[in-house]
Amino acid sequence: MTATQRYERYDGWAATVRQLVAARGPAALPIDDLRRDDLDQLMWAGGATHVMHVANELARVGAGEVDYLTVRSPAGQPVAAGGVEFAIPPGTAKLMQLVTHPDIRSLGIGTQLITALEHRAVARAHDVVALGVEVTNPRAQMLYQRLGYEEYGSEDTGWEQEDADGRVYWHATRCVLMHKALKERRRR
Repeated sequence: MTATQRYERYDGWAATVRQLVAARGPAALPIDDLRRDDLDQLMWAGGATHVMHVANELARVGAGEVDYLTVRSPAGQPVAAGGVEFAIPPGTAKLMQLVTHPDIRSLGIGTQLITALEHRAVARAHDVVALGVEVTNPRAQMLYQRLGYEEYGSEDTGWEQEDADGRVYWHATRCVLMHKALKERRRR
């Protein structure tokens, strides 16, 4: 059974998440470490190629280079996920591969995930967190701006992606580079 079929079989999962968040806020959904056995439930996030890239990042968790978190539905399924990389210039952590299931966006779930990842960066003594967001994704850019991220540049980049038929191709894009000072760290 594919991850998509598993989500479809769990009838009403998105409605359940929406009701819970409406009643108790996005903090009602648990956030914890993504596990290897969760990977087959992330197919909605970008297909097998994306899941392979997430698996590669999970392999770096044991070395302390990355933390990878997920927000879970009441039934335990990953409904949002993202990582924070620590193996970059000292004092800076990098958010990566942030995604929320399309059926439950705009509920504050992504904000909860980003906040949890920022807390992980603070716990590792990082003063700044950075990220890249595609120029074609103004909705995400606005979210990051609301959360205090500021633009500091741009870069041409790309990654493997797959189309609706499962064909892998190179997705070339331009990303806005953003960063945020972690005030919690500075207060210590």
